[in-house]
Parts: sequence; C-alpha cells; structure tokens
Amino acid sequence: MFSQYYLKNNASYNYIEDIETILNEKYNVIRYIYENDYNIPTHGYSFLIVKYDNKTEKKQLLPHIHKKYNVKILVLCSIDSSILEVACSLNLATLLISDFSDANYNIVDIQKSVIMSDKVILPDAAIFNKLLKQIENLVPCPSLVSNIHADCSELFHKKIKYEEALSKIFLKHISDSILINSENIEIQSFLVSSDVFDSDFMDIISSKSQSAYYYIKTQRKGFYKACPNPAPGFSTSIWICGNEAKGLVPLYKSIKNGYKTTHRCMILGSNHLTETKKRSFKNKKIAIHLHLYYTDLAKEFCEYFKNISVSYDLYITTTSSVKNPDIKEAFLECGAENIEVFNVENRGRDIAPLIFDLKDEIIGGKYEIVGHFHSKKSVAIDGNVGDKWRKYLLDSLIGNNSIFTNSVLELFNNENTGLIFPEPKDFIDIGVNKEYINSLCEILKIKKINQTPIFPVGNMYWARVDAIRDLFYLEKEKVIQNEPLPTDGSYMHAIERIMPHIAHKNNYSFVTVYKKDIIN
Repeated sequence: MFSQYYLKNNASYNYIEDIETILNEKYNVIRYIYENDYNIPTHGYSFLIVKYDNKTEKKQLLPHIHKKYNVKILVLCSIDSSILEVACSLNLATLLISDFSDANYNIVDIQKSVIMSDKVILPDAAIFNKLLKQIENLVPCPSLVSNIHADCSELFHKKIKYEEALSKIFLKHISDSILINSENIEIQSFLVSSDVFDSDFMDIISSKSQSAYYYIKTQRKGFYKACPNPAPGFSTSIWICGNEAKGLVPLYKSIKNGYKTTHRCMILGSNHLTETKKRSFKNKKIAIHLHLYYTDLAKEFCEYFKNISVSYDLYITTTSSVKNPDIKEAFLECGAENIEVFNVENRGRDIAPLIFDLKDEIIGGKYEIVGHFHSKKSVAIDGNVGDKWRKYLLDSLIGNNSIFTNSVLELFNNENTGLIFPEPKDFIDIGVNKEYINSLCEILKIKKINQTPIFPVGNMYWARVDAIRDLFYLEKEKVIQNEPLPTDGSYMHAIERIMPHIAHKNNYSFVTVYKKDIIN
C-alpha cells in the first residue's frame, strides 16, 4: 500500500482543482505550503498538494518533502523538466498530466519531460498526435510508443458525474506509475552491475547509474533515437527488428534471454593490442581509395595512412582545382607503394568515384582488399560534430599506430569476413530510402530489404573486393543524381545502407570495430 504523494499545483490548469476535490471525497488530501514547515499526519492513500509561489524553491522543496514524508510519486500537471530531473534523482515515480496547450513550452523541455515521466496522460488522440509531431525525431516507429495514454478526457473536464470514474482512473495511473518506476529501478541495478552495459560507450552522462536510468526511460517509451546504443556489439535497431519491443528495455531483455550482443563486434583496447604484437596480418593485396573533396584535410589523412604498415596502393579522387601533382606530393610520406590522383566530376559523393571512376583499378584482379575513406566534414551539421565523427571513423578503422591497424586487418584472416566498419553508436534505420533500396535490390538481385538496422554509417570501411563486387556493375546514369542531394533519401544513402546485404549475398559476413581506448 503506497502512502504518500506529491502533487504539484499549477493554477493555470483548472482540472487540478477537480482532482483535489474528488480525491478529498474519499482520501486524505493535505495542502502543504512550503513556508509552513510542520509535520502532517498521513495514512492510507494520502496526497500532499504542494503549492509554491517562488519557482526557484522547487529543487529544494521536493527533496525536503521526500525525506520528511517518504514521498513515492511526483504528479505534474505542467511541463517542467527541471523538477522531473530532481524527482528522478530521488528515484521517485513520475506521472505527467498535460494537454500541452501552453505555447510557451519549448520542444526540448517537452521532450525531456515526456522521457523522464514514467507515464504521460493526455486527454485524447488529437493531443497524442500533436505530441508525436513534437517528438518525431526521437521515435522511429509510432506504434512502439509506450506509457503515453491518450484516452483520459475525464481528467481534463469539470463534470461531477465523472467523480467516481475520475478517482479510479487517477489512482490506476498512480499505481501504474509506481509499478513502472519500481521495475525501472530493478532494471537499473541489473544493468549497472552487469559487464555488458557500457556508459563510456554511450558517452552522454558521466554516471553509469544515471546513464542506465536514462537508457531505460527512453527505451520503455519507444524513444530509441533519443539514446545511443547501450554497448558495443549491441544494436537497439537490430534488436527491435527481431523482437517484440514495446515497453521493454532491449539490452536487459536480451541478457535475460541469454544474449549479450546482436552482431559481431571486435572491441580493441590496449590489452588486445599487446597480444597482437605476436601475430602478423597475412599480406593481401590492398588498395586504398580516398575521395579528397576537402583538400585541406590531406595532411590529416596522410598522418593516418602512415600507420598502415602493410603494402598498399593509394588512389586519390578529387573534384578540386588543386593540381594533381600538388595533391600527390602531400601524400609522398604516407607509406603507399604507389599513388595515383584522379580528377572526377562532382556527382555521386564519395561512392561514384570508387565504383565508377576506379572500377578497372579495383576489380581488375590486382587487389583482394579495398579501404574506402573520404574527407567527411558534415558541414550541414552544427559545431564540430563532423570533425568528431570523421575522427571516430578513422580511429576505428586505422587508429594511431600500426599495431592497431594490423589488428583490424587481421579480421580478414577469417575468410568469411567481407566487410569491416566502425561500430555505430546511435540508433539507425532505413530513413526515407525505401524507394531507392527497392530499386537497388531489383538491380542487384538481392532479397527484399524492409529495414537496415546496421551499416557503415559515414560510409568508411575495409572490404573484401569480392564481397562488394556487385556495386561496380551498377549503371552510373541510373543511380547517380545531381547535387545538391538531400540529407537523406537518395541512391547514395541507399547504397550505404545495403552494404552488409551485398556482402551477405556473396556469402560474406560483416564485423564492426570499436576502439575502447586511445593508445598514444
């Protein structure tokens, strides 16, 4: 039997008075004014209606009341992510009742409030659809949204005849919220103590416990895009494609079922690198393609390529007006046996130069392995996200010493390995590329693809030439579209997404790589 609740009063929502009036018919409802700090006797179903005039007091008020009265739940009738953060830090259950009618709410506060609430109560489907538009960037599939209820109009209207129904509805949502919170705390404890959940990999909150709590909250709501994957080798998108996911926490459920990973991932750290000194990569004929759209990154790539100790030839494609000899000179110290520079047209991003302009060089029988890299900047993204992303991809595939690079290339000693790419950190899916993927499947004679839960995000990889050979036989004019391309939805985005499927068609598997630490 739960005994104590905290209900935030907000005068702008008249239905809060309805709730107080109706609850007072049958339960012990106490109005608590922060300035009057006195002990209040409580029993059975007791509700503290807390009113404060100074909103700066709220962060101090909730811990005070929680400690004094053993509060179990915070019920909010307005959007307020800051007080919800306090409630979550106290392990309180949280119930949000709102019609989202206040125009002053900003989208970030709405999203944070919905994520942190154990349950959200809305008056009707129209408000639910309105809310979906405000959280659509977090939700890959609306049908998987959970713990948001849109059939509670009784809670939003003054109708005396609904008193009994209202009381029962409200108490049911109270009970449900407390149960959900209790389950979340249990799951949180399990994940924090497990050897699988990796908050460092997620890299969103410094505390492992808080990272786990945030992960749990987002997954149970179906807000998969709001949270990174919980561990290297575990893809949320792969898991939900193959399991009944609604209302569940994928990693927790998977571990309980005996599975710690969704795909093969090589985690490379200092211990592994020490061991690999005793082994050597079986020399295979290697070509590296670099599409150098941004020539100012030449020095950066040259420094990375110096870490490749095995023999390789370097093919550089560029659309730049910088003279080819100058570009070639910038790479003379990179360690390549041969360097060739090709001027190409500015169509087809980094993909067309590889599969069309270098077709004869790559699939002519000279090479077994090809490394594909490009001067990614992601200028459409704010800040230095593009630079960080490029560094993550290059650190994962090449690293900063030859031992690491050899460890990655060693994966090709397994003859079944056809594709190696960096471990994706975020939730990924087919996006708006279904039309283009359907077309490519028909051209390449690949089975129908409904979803693409994992692929080389950023389109940098090592590949066995035979694993991706089909790409080189695409017809250029059928798949190359003129610039500018959209941020999503094109043949280029589609090709990126179906890379593992092409390898699979040719009887090869993929493996992802995650560099756990940086060795200087």
